[in-house]
Amino acid sequence: MISFLAGKPNPSTFPFSSISVTLKPVADEEPETLTVETDALNEALQYGPTAGLGGLVNWIEDMEEKVHSRPRDGSWRVSLGSGSQDLINKAFQSLVNDGDSILLETPVYSGTLGLLAPEAAKLVEVSTDTSGLIPEALEELLATWSEKRPNDRFPKLLYTIPTGANPTGCSTPLDRKVKILAIARKYNLLILEDDAYYFLHFDKPNQAPSYFELEARDGATTGRVVRFDSFSKILSSGMRLGFMSAPKPIVDIVDLHTANTNLQPNSTTQAIVLALLSKWGYEGFIQHTARVAAFYKAKRDMFESYAHKHLDGLASWVSPDSGMFLFLKLNLPAPYDSEKLIGTAAMEKGFLAVPGVSFMPSKSTSAYVRASFSLATEDDADVGFSRLRENGIKTLLQYHPWNECKTHERILEELGGDITCIQETKITRERLDKSMAVMSNYDCFYSFFRSKPARGIHGTAIFSKRDVAVPVKAEEGLGASLLPTALPLEERIGGYPNSWDLDITEEEMNVLDREGRTTVCDFGMFVLINLYCPNETNEDRLVFKNNFNDMVDRRVRALIKAGREVIVVGDLNICTTKLDSAEAAESTIPRAPGVPEWADHRPRKWLRDFVGPDGPMIDITRKYHPHRKGMYTCWNTKIDARPSNYGTRLDYILITPALLPWVRDSNILPNIVGSDHCPVFVDFHDEIEIEGRGKVSLWSEMNRGTRDDPRPEPPAFAAKFYDEFSGKQQLLSSFFSKRDPNAPLPVASTSKLPVQPSASAPVVSSNGTALAVTSKAVSSSQPVRSASSSNATSGLSSTAKGKRKQVEEEAKPAKSGQQSISSFFKPPPKPEPVPKKKKKKVSKPDGTIDRASSASSTASGSNTPLLALPPADLTNDEDGPPEDFDWRDESGMAAASASSAAAWSKLFTPKPLPLCDGHKEPTKLWTVQKPGLNKGRRFYLCARPVGPAYDQGQAKIHVNPEYRCNFFEWETNVTRPVTASTKK
Repeated sequence: MISFLAGKPNPSTFPFSSISVTLKPVADEEPETLTVETDALNEALQYGPTAGLGGLVNWIEDMEEKVHSRPRDGSWRVSLGSGSQDLINKAFQSLVNDGDSILLETPVYSGTLGLLAPEAAKLVEVSTDTSGLIPEALEELLATWSEKRPNDRFPKLLYTIPTGANPTGCSTPLDRKVKILAIARKYNLLILEDDAYYFLHFDKPNQAPSYFELEARDGATTGRVVRFDSFSKILSSGMRLGFMSAPKPIVDIVDLHTANTNLQPNSTTQAIVLALLSKWGYEGFIQHTARVAAFYKAKRDMFESYAHKHLDGLASWVSPDSGMFLFLKLNLPAPYDSEKLIGTAAMEKGFLAVPGVSFMPSKSTSAYVRASFSLATEDDADVGFSRLRENGIKTLLQYHPWNECKTHERILEELGGDITCIQETKITRERLDKSMAVMSNYDCFYSFFRSKPARGIHGTAIFSKRDVAVPVKAEEGLGASLLPTALPLEERIGGYPNSWDLDITEEEMNVLDREGRTTVCDFGMFVLINLYCPNETNEDRLVFKNNFNDMVDRRVRALIKAGREVIVVGDLNICTTKLDSAEAAESTIPRAPGVPEWADHRPRKWLRDFVGPDGPMIDITRKYHPHRKGMYTCWNTKIDARPSNYGTRLDYILITPALLPWVRDSNILPNIVGSDHCPVFVDFHDEIEIEGRGKVSLWSEMNRGTRDDPRPEPPAFAAKFYDEFSGKQQLLSSFFSKRDPNAPLPVASTSKLPVQPSASAPVVSSNGTALAVTSKAVSSSQPVRSASSSNATSGLSSTAKGKRKQVEEEAKPAKSGQQSISSFFKPPPKPEPVPKKKKKKVSKPDGTIDRASSASSTASGSNTPLLALPPADLTNDEDGPPEDFDWRDESGMAAASASSAAAWSKLFTPKPLPLCDGHKEPTKLWTVQKPGLNKGRRFYLCARPVGPAYDQGQAKIHVNPEYRCNFFEWETNVTRPVTASTKK
């Protein structure tokens, strides 16, 4: 046949005679060279078949037959493209019409979302977990489609990455693949199997078969799987070669698309790949992919080791069994938005990763971040994760939305808990203002320190979101001594321990409860006990602590015996195992004679038994993370231990076993700062299946009636019923505020209120609906203002009486001695002319200022005048200006000004930060707070944080040079530099 059809250029005009490529040596072998020449070169440089060079297509089909056990029966074939993404794009464009619904496993590869962006299709998310696509979620979505999506077209495509998914790194196991394939057949779906990481599986013997293989098993009908592979991850991404294996009619459509767009994949790279694969053969190719997989497995192990080092307690992830990504779930507060963190603090400090929102078709917020380990070195991983920890997560609260919280209620909303428990509120009832007691969406329950004298220490609180759950009962204390005597028996929660069971007196029980350490709320479904357990500062407090723990134990067991479920949350001030203590885990100091074993300490033993196999409670956070190291909730901020995560786990959520089916997740939130503790949370399912009852919702278990019913009033213990907030008691501030003279006089409310707590009644705490958070509070991070004092001040300044008094004072003759405050706001008198006198020599001013006292007064917020007087030793001994100084002599003024400026410059030249001995880095200035001779003195320490082995009794630089060395220097031993202006 003589053909004049093709418009191909003549290969004799091509300037290439051959193409040679040198291969990297394997092990100790010599490098080898591949050469493409003569006819193979002409084919490589010429237009080629749309589906790819015939020799390469044939080689790949043979490989597919071996790898996936698919006989070449003519029902399927292979076509090459410019990367697998090119073929996926053409498949979507060929198979999807405007308005079609496409099922996408979610999170999904962002590149796929980019391909689908121009299409007018509806993207439907299908849930995944740590084992990939969830068959049950897919089945429910399709079974209820007509009911829940009556206006949407029934889907015909399911897109999935079943091996080392991008971004999650998860692989779908065999049992799930079998179920998903059955669902696809049942609902007539095509499965688009994007398997670019198939050959990068790290555990080849246990790798699940592909969908392409499974659909042909047992003689089943084929033609439902469209498979995509790539050479990018195993040979070269720049060659841009991928291939699809699919039913012949679908490949024909994609080839038609190729023929009318880019004609064909690159022939030159195809020829090089064909020469390489022909040299290797099938076995050589499989050996090469095994080496590549082993390389990435080692990368994964290295990457994870540094992630554990820096992010344990701040993030969690599933170790990928294939691919090149870690999908990190950052322990962020609601709304769980990693994009803001990555786009602000982390990026500013030099950390880049892909935020989870990029992989969500709906663009919903996500707490996840995708980090790729394919190119990372050990230094990259170490420094990168360190930056994420120290300068990203740690500084999150400096960024939106935390810095915009204006009220305590807003802070609760940002924490995201339906029930929030706080310990160590450090507030008295007298300092509680209305915004903290009466909130729009929360019921508030407080417990205060009630012993004499009243102090703002200890204290606990519970805040329950009203539209989620209103407790049916609420009270304070582990015993019954603090309950109002008029409180009916049916309004008491019950389970109170008896003194004879505890071998302590009634008075001792009362003392235990009067420190405001316990709030209790009954939500019907469970009783919530919020605790701030005592610390053991001495032997007496150890006895106090043990008695308190015994009361907790008795109360919980009594409630369980009465048929109640219980949740205990809070700061228990106990570390049960060495896994929960950095200091204990690292300690190598031998035990002194007569000192009991660390684990035998009575409080530790009690809590270990309390949550042990035979105990009444389950430590739910540890149950979800049984072997996790570094899951600390408390750090010594005095030694800056938080950055290096040198801490202890003291904060817990404990539940009774019957509540376990309700729990979806439990974890710590170490990124939330503002205290030396971090919050802990438990997340409940919205509904579960209960045998004999069917599906049961959490809301119905915790509430009476329906969602449309008006919300009931909270128990009488709620802070909104305090006299000062319920209208029964007139506030002091009302006496100083303006009142409309035409307004009617206030009438006392006659509405009947429930039984109220006594005047000093503390209030309670709660945890546990869909999301419960327990957190420590510090007054510095949540300042409390007295509304009455604020209002009184503004009221006084606006009264006519105040104005008259000011006028009268101005009319009186000036007196010597103490000035009136109004005199500070009068314009200064004009100076009278001073006769010019003979000039005398002016001595240069000199003096010093106590920098420590100056800094401390500023930091404490003392009332400092806007214009401060110069130090006494910089002024003349006589009153008034020196007699030899002429106010009208400009040259004299200039000289004095220069001399004064030089003196002040000398005084305020900052002292240089000395360098530490261990690292030769600038140190950090600290102040002694401990009472004694050195209180108020300042000193320098190494600026690095403390780390493991901090208290090992030897020079710290010899323990671990990465952390703080043993440098120390008093500030008084460091001198200021001599500047040019102070040199003689």
